[in-house]
Amino acid sequence: MSECQCLNQKLDYIVSTIESMKKSLKKENVPIPENLNLEGAIVYLNGFGCPISKSAIYKLTSRNSIPVNRFGRRLVFVKRELENWVTSKLSSSNNDEMKHIFNSATKKLTKKSIRYGK
Repeated sequence: MSECQCLNQKLDYIVSTIESMKKSLKKENVPIPENLNLEGAIVYLNGFGCPISKSAIYKLTSRNSIPVNRFGRRLVFVKRELENWVTSKLSSSNNDEMKHIFNSATKKLTKKSIRYGK
């Protein structure tokens, strides 16, 4: 067996393991809190199908383009408001801002993957 074939088999095994782990995590149905901090909002939006980075959320909050509540220096996002925001951005004809965010996040993830060999 060539080294390339062996590597492909190992990668297939890793991918299938990750997929089974994702399925088992989804089955647990851990309730998502109604109010999310910045990190929670990032995880929630990524799980909702909206890949977004921390810097992109900061940009959106500074422009008041995303629904957010501020308590001092803390940002608090309401889950339902984030869902409505994503839905409106995806369904609107003028979703250039969302496309820019998706492209920016994808580029950053690709750079990290290349840099760290993931």
